Amino acid sequence: GTLSAMFVSGTTAMVRWETSTDPNGDSLAYQVEYRKADLSDSWTSTVLTTALGQPLTGLEGGTSYRVRVRAFDGALYSDWQESANLFITTQDNQPPTSPGTLSAIFVSGTTAMVRWETSTDPNDDRLAYQVEYRKADLSDAWTHTVFTTALGQPLTGLQEGTSYRVRVRAFDGALYSDWRESANLFTTQGVTVAGDMNDDGVVNADDIDLVQSAVRTASTDLKFDLDSNLLINSEDVSYLVETILNTRFGDLDMDGDVDTIDLTVRIINFTGANGSGKGWREGDLDGDTDIDTADLTRAIINFTGAAARLSSPLPLDLPGSGRSADKPRTQARLIAEPADWFRFPMDD
Repeated sequence: GTLSAMFVSGTTAMVRWETSTDPNGDSLAYQVEYRKADLSDSWTSTVLTTALGQPLTGLEGGTSYRVRVRAFDGALYSDWQESANLFITTQDNQPPTSPGTLSAIFVSGTTAMVRWETSTDPNDDRLAYQVEYRKADLSDAWTHTVFTTALGQPLTGLQEGTSYRVRVRAFDGALYSDWRESANLFTTQGVTVAGDMNDDGVVNADDIDLVQSAVRTASTDLKFDLDSNLLINSEDVSYLVETILNTRFGDLDMDGDVDTIDLTVRIINFTGANGSGKGWREGDLDGDTDIDTADLTRAIINFTGAAARLSSPLPLDLPGSGRSADKPRTQARLIAEPADWFRFPMDD
């Protein structure tokens, strides 16, 4: 009758079949043979048994087998009952493959997110990942192991301005893969002046343009997250202008006010909504690289006139405003005549 298999392991299996009948009532024995399902070997030597099952041994792991059985009454054989793919032996436990390429994102002065591509396991075991890291110059030891089932791990407590190497390997509960290692995966941000996005030691319009560009291009570089909320958006621009530089939108020359000079420069550079290639110094306040009515309107709303200038340096004159400590802002002069709108004060 029908063939079946049970208790299948990597090297053994139990084959069973339903009983045959003999018209003469003779006692029956059963002849059992088996081979690989892909026909890459020969049928085994015949095994005779009077039972309705036969253990098979010496099998190869992860292999499909075909089996045939026929009855024998001492003189005559029945036809074969054959199953072309009766069972597959289990695979002996093998280690998983190494994780794929390592990468790092959201790198700040003291933190980073390390990511890797998935490993595969020949036995389809569930995998965890072991993560270790150290300084790239090998001046410290590998960190204590971190295990995770995710494809990424946040690293904290890093040293500013330091390069790090990282290694990751997969674990199936019994066996480890080889390490996947990157000798210099990322470098944390160094100690910098708040808002100095181009590391030139000065915070000015160039830095505003860089933050505006980061917002416009949806950057994920957390150095642009100036308000430390893990988002890069227009609030970071506002934080740079209003908190770090201690001025307001519309102050193109960074002298602490929005006056006729700032409005005049903006009018001269006016492009309309189809313009491009402009920055803060030319009058682009919203970061869309043109100078249009939206920029002009915001400047007018924030207009203070020259009398709003401070007679002493702003708190962040060094290094915040781009001015040096030995040249503070002077007492304001009212620029009342339209002819003076196009004259930039030389003593500021």
